[in-house]
Formats: sequence, structure tokens, C-alpha cells
Amino acid sequence: MALGKIKADTIEHSTAGTVDTLFLVSGATVCCAMIDMPNDFSGGANALYGSINVSSFTDSSTGNGIAIPTNSFSSTTNRVVVTGAVGSNKLTAFITGSTVSQVSLQATAASSDTEQDQVMLFNASGSLA
Repeated sequence: MALGKIKADTIEHSTAGTVDTLFLVSGATVCCAMIDMPNDFSGGANALYGSINVSSFTDSSTGNGIAIPTNSFSSTTNRVVVTGAVGSNKLTAFITGSTVSQVSLQATAASSDTEQDQVMLFNASGSLA
């Protein structure tokens, strides 16, 4: 059986409008996950939940870890990241050590800026390699 191609510049829904396919290729979420560093959900420390294009997570020290995308980004400068953490704590993504093939994450307490293990959420969009 031969494989076929569908080529389109836009996709149109009968009532909801259209979307440019370039948005789907370069602007949609391409890497995201919820990471349970402290084992709050009983899936084990550093368990991945609801991940897309994340093959693994490594705990590198308290509050710090590395998410490994299944497919790498095309460069280190064309990514947009939205991050979050539970409660009123903070999460920073793409800190020193991030590359096209790994996302470095750091979680800190909002009140003291001390690094601590917590549930991390991150969402990245950009171009894949």
C-alpha cells in the first residue's frame, strides 16, 4: 500500500472558521508535561502525567530536573514556553543547560526563592527538528 499526502494551506471548519496550517506546524504545543517531583499523586517521584513529546524526566537535584523531548527542537531560540507550578510557587524553564534536545526546569518557593521539589507544569511551542 502506498502512502499519500494531503497538502493544504488552511483547514476550514463548517461553522468555526479556518486556521492556517503554518500555525499548526510552528505555533502549536509541541512539548508539554506535568511532572510530580515530590510524589504528591502516588505515581512515584518524578512521574510524568499527560505528557506530549516528552520521553523522560531526570531529577538532577532538589527543585531541578531535565525533561527530554522525544523529538528535538530545531534551535534554542525559536521556542515559546509557558510554565507553572502548584500553589503559589514558581517554575522556570529553559534555564542554563537547556539545549535543542533537553529542557532544564527549576522550581522555587515563591516566598524564599529556595529550590524545592514540587509538581511542575510546562508547555512549549516552536519548531521541531
